Amino acid sequence: MASVASLGNVYMAGRQGLFLHCNIDHAVAIALAAAEHLSDGVAVERWVESASRWLDVKVRD
Repeated sequence: MASVASLGNVYMAGRQGLFLHCNIDHAVAIALAAAEHLSDGVAVERWVESASRWLDVKVRD
């Protein structure tokens, strides 16, 4: 994620962007967090720090 952030104003989010296998509730929570982050105008580097909390989610059967 850090290498993508170094490109500038590129935000990785969602199942594909974060390379996650997650449930729909995780996907919606990530989308809401990304939208809030973008609307606050916070730097992409802060999003990388924030988005890393989602990397441990697991698919539930």
